[in-house]
Amino acid sequence: MFAALFCMSAQAQKKGDFAVGVRGSACFSKIEILDIDAKTTQFGVGAFAQYNFSDNWRIEAEANFHSMKNHVSDVLLALNMHYLVNLAEGVKIYPIVGYGIAFVHNEKYTEDRVTYESSNDTDSGFQVGVGLQLDLNDNMFLTGEYKSQPGIFGNAHVALAGIGFRF
Repeated sequence: MFAALFCMSAQAQKKGDFAVGVRGSACFSKIEILDIDAKTTQFGVGAFAQYNFSDNWRIEAEANFHSMKNHVSDVLLALNMHYLVNLAEGVKIYPIVGYGIAFVHNEKYTEDRVTYESSNDTDSGFQVGVGLQLDLNDNMFLTGEYKSQPGIFGNAHVALAGIGFRF
């Protein structure tokens, strides 16, 4: 079965294709930092750039910003690899393996007469997932992705949807 999928994927993309796009995301996290043990959901926006260095393999640089919630916001920068498998004409699935660096900002706030100072933290780790790409035409496509980020400030599960433009 896998051999058949990989053989079908020969027409997945063209070597040398370059694409950029924007995406929205929902990040479901179990944050475990110092004495904090909390579950949170944050929504965000991001951008990506992709380059196909073969018909099946592409590299992607991404940046995602998650808005302030519970006095915390973050930016994740990541570099990912995708292996494209052509399921049908204009429909591709791909595993995602990458490495990300998160920059987290904790804003100053007061709670129960205790003031927490503003701080900035960083953390990094691997992310793995799966994506689906639907080609709308030769130059435009939609993507949907799920990524697990174990170890980046706890365990995060991110669902992303986006639109891309191929050059």
